[in-house]
Amino acid sequence: SKVVQQAKNFGTKVVYDPTSVPKARLLKENMDFLSCISFAFPNVDELMVMTENECMYTKSDLFKDDFNNLKNLTSEVLGNMHPEQAHLIVTMGPKGVFLASKKNKNSSKNEFEFKYFPAKDGVQIRNSTGAGDTMVGVFVKCLLDGKSIFEGIEKGMDAAVQSLNYDKGAIPKFFQHRI
Repeated sequence: SKVVQQAKNFGTKVVYDPTSVPKARLLKENMDFLSCISFAFPNVDELMVMTENECMYTKSDLFKDDFNNLKNLTSEVLGNMHPEQAHLIVTMGPKGVFLASKKNKNSSKNEFEFKYFPAKDGVQIRNSTGAGDTMVGVFVKCLLDGKSIFEGIEKGMDAAVQSLNYDKGAIPKFFQHRI
């Protein structure tokens, strides 16, 4: 918690991938840590336990009515993240990715923006090991290269699809020079 607090104090963006439901649940118990995070990458199950009312919705409820329930959950979590600018990149498996952003640069009132990135059709899954890690890694690389959040998500999704199609392990070596 001290490291992320120092990063926040120095203006460094902190990226967090919960990797499991138990680790995601710990976030709501450590609001100091959560308030330092600029980017978080929960999947739907992890997002559901990061909120005050864990069992408020079923998974299928989140995808109905133009994602209104998903917008409610992400807004709740974003309200506790970095006070000025925070982003939740929610991975939804075959449904794609949902970006929820808090934009409070000039206001004390929380303002949110949402964007849906549908999954590609016809993806063959040979091995899911490391697909989410691949997406996060490519996203961070894109940000470091000065690309937009949108481009980082799109390139991260493309890399995750390639990882899903790769049957010999987590991440093929050719990713190193194709981002």
